[in-house]
Amino acid sequence: MAVFGTLLMAAIWVLGDVMTKQNADAQMSGTNATDTGNMTAADMMMKPVQNITSSINLMDIIHQAIGSKVNVSLSDAATTAEGSVGNGSHAVVAHIDENNGYLVYNVMVIDPSMNLSKVIVDPGNGQVLSSEQISKEEHMMMHGMMGPGMMGPGMMGLG
Repeated sequence: MAVFGTLLMAAIWVLGDVMTKQNADAQMSGTNATDTGNMTAADMMMKPVQNITSSINLMDIIHQAIGSKVNVSLSDAATTAEGSVGNGSHAVVAHIDENNGYLVYNVMVIDPSMNLSKVIVDPGNGQVLSSEQISKEEHMMMHGMMGPGMMGPGMMGLG
């Protein structure tokens, strides 16, 4: 069941990229994918008005392709990441992601001293591919928690 959830997340990620590309293509051609006000008659004729399906179901293909390769659940990857950081460590965030064209699990782990580590685990074999401790400031910046006003003198050891 966990593998199915992982596959679903990967499929959503892939479909999100497809939709983003379609929206970018529409913007490049001077139309908005949700706005028919600027569309020409030719554009409107190309817009589907009914639910059309073909013999190739993209979700089935993605499920088969990825499902045969993902052998490690997200939960197991989090446990592996915790073990790689040390005793008393806890995974606080874990998700499936793409890194340089490869599917990986990204796991953020906090140790008993409150140090954060980013651990990358291979979803195919469960091996730790990378583990690096990151500063609290890096973590905050990664998650957009540091606005322009937070970077002034007195912050992060400046001034």
